[in-house]
Amino acid sequence: MAKARSVVAAILLVTVACGGNVKNRKVTEDNKEKIFDEIKQSKDLTVEEVGLLQAYVIRKGIGDAFSGKTPSLPVGMTIGEMIDEQRKWIADETKRDAEQKEKAARVRAEEEAQRKALVDALTVTVFDKGFQHVDYQDYVTIRVEYENKSGKDIRGFKGSIQFNDLFGTEILPFKIAEDQPLAAGETKKQGWTLKYNQFIDKHVKLRHTELDNLKIEWKPDVILFTDGTSLQVKSTS
Repeated sequence: MAKARSVVAAILLVTVACGGNVKNRKVTEDNKEKIFDEIKQSKDLTVEEVGLLQAYVIRKGIGDAFSGKTPSLPVGMTIGEMIDEQRKWIADETKRDAEQKEKAARVRAEEEAQRKALVDALTVTVFDKGFQHVDYQDYVTIRVEYENKSGKDIRGFKGSIQFNDLFGTEILPFKIAEDQPLAAGETKKQGWTLKYNQFIDKHVKLRHTELDNLKIEWKPDVILFTDGTSLQVKSTS
């Protein structure tokens, strides 16, 4: 990489004008070692074009630089063609990035819509958080209440209870899986424990943060109903 940068550094030294437009100069086996001097002495390239040519040489010469070779301009192309190719590559890369971001946003929106259907069907509310020591092991404890709002009997479900601080910074996802039936319209209280490790910062923060100072979000993954149907978040990525 250092060699690539040293080679293209000369491109930035635009000083004295010379005859002909350097953009029309085609690289050959005979002139490929000297054409940098023509570029250096030319005023034909704009600042943007110099930057594009520099980026093109670096991009094309990375393989050579890593293999210990001195990067060189490709034979058979003009300086203008290299600049145009780099400009097109940047445009294509920008388009690909935009398409990737659009796809990621679409996936997130689809997954959020799926999860909303699950949240509307089953609520999980944390109403107590504590700490206990049992048989030489410490535990963070939580008490939750389930409410089946789906209109159908639930056979089981799983998901995670996301604990965040007041500013929305993630503390810990608390995963739960329930295999006890929950009838339509029924509410039920349940306790869960997390093996506490004093050397894990997230455990320590969860233990010592008061329940009123936590932002808690129920993120269900799947709900199974006794009639054989189900609701689940299916990743579309």
